[in-house]
Amino acid sequence: MRIIPDEIVALVRVGSENYSVKPGGISDWLTLKLDDKVSTIARLENLDRAEVRNFQATINYNPTVAEPLVGAGDIIVGNMTSNWTVNSAQIVKPGELLVRMSGPTQLSGTGSLFKFKMKGYLDTNKNTPLGSNLTILNDNGDRDLVKYGYTRIEKLPGKIALVFDCAGNIRGVRFATGQYALKGAFPNPSQGKVTIPFSTGLDGHAKIGIYNSLGHCVAVLLNENIKAGEYAIDVDLSALNIASGAYILRLETAKFIQTEQFMLSE
Repeated sequence: MRIIPDEIVALVRVGSENYSVKPGGISDWLTLKLDDKVSTIARLENLDRAEVRNFQATINYNPTVAEPLVGAGDIIVGNMTSNWTVNSAQIVKPGELLVRMSGPTQLSGTGSLFKFKMKGYLDTNKNTPLGSNLTILNDNGDRDLVKYGYTRIEKLPGKIALVFDCAGNIRGVRFATGQYALKGAFPNPSQGKVTIPFSTGLDGHAKIGIYNSLGHCVAVLLNENIKAGEYAIDVDLSALNIASGAYILRLETAKFIQTEQFMLSE
């Protein structure tokens, strides 16, 4: 007769609050890990006694800030699952990644379960919490036969922050407008500090540059992947060492190009 042990309390978390990604860029590896040394949760231990050879994990996030990659090679095993297989990885709905893994040996100790990467987007939010959960499955992958009676999974959120590579302060005004527009700089003429409103109709890459009368680009204000919506860039052109004179603003996306003239005075 098999003896069922008392309750196991384990902790799963995305391993750090120091992850970052640029809008339009790809993050370094993020780690979903099993931990047993968190002072705020009593009586933690690893999952050795649960004899885990099959699990499904979820990662929850804000999809307007960042989204996991789920292509071939985008989900890799961790040090606890080095001889396991990633059976599936899919975004089941906006904001939720589901990963299923299994292996010939049971989980032992603590450490990383798997690693993943995220793509960043430009958003009014500067970061997103990364929630997680782990469901232990039986050896056939059947959730209905999970040994719920003695295993409890605690969760602590991680976080990934957006790192901006922009000449000014960019802020979102409204998302999903369906329109493209460059509304020009104001005030115009300006002595340096300007606001540049613009909008994009589809998610994708956008570039805003400043060009002189010869058509040479003298500054790039934005060069990022962004979500569809309305934005405004606040920038001090005098800090970019741009001489006074007449200039052209140019918004360029895959489906739209627009230019507007403005004057920079001393």
